[in-house]
Amino acid sequence: MSSLHPQVVKARAFLAEARAKSRVLHESGGGGFQVCSAWTDDVDEAVIGIIRAALSSLPKQPDPSHFAFVALGGYGRRDLAPYSDIDLMLLYRGSEANIAPLARLIGQMVVDAGLQLGFSVRTIGQAKSVAWTDATALTSFVEMRCIEGHRPLFDSFEQAIMVGCKI
Repeated sequence: MSSLHPQVVKARAFLAEARAKSRVLHESGGGGFQVCSAWTDDVDEAVIGIIRAALSSLPKQPDPSHFAFVALGGYGRRDLAPYSDIDLMLLYRGSEANIAPLARLIGQMVVDAGLQLGFSVRTIGQAKSVAWTDATALTSFVEMRCIEGHRPLFDSFEQAIMVGCKI
């Protein structure tokens, strides 16, 4: 009997099948963009399932309007190869103490599902500060997309980044 959350077990099996599907697609002549796009769709499905399962298993759920999960970099631009790492940010507002249990659980579940994870947990202000001091972070924010959570929070961050990028 596995000590892993049932959704993690499900995600592991799903991702193994998805990798095999990507291999077949590639070997049958599918182009790189096609393979990467299909794999990204599968990763999205697995990660969103994990996020939803994590939320439902928390004894005290954070306010749904206080967080958004953001795909960054190659994951954000939908350019993932089947063994690439994924860069994910938990964007939040409010108390770090309220979001920390979710962040810990998501980080553990995604890694347990077999994905290599680059994970950050930031407020809009923290993310903006990083963007203005780290060109790599700024580039990853320019290529971001919201995969789950409160879209208006994500939109506020995206607007703040885009306004800051204007010359």
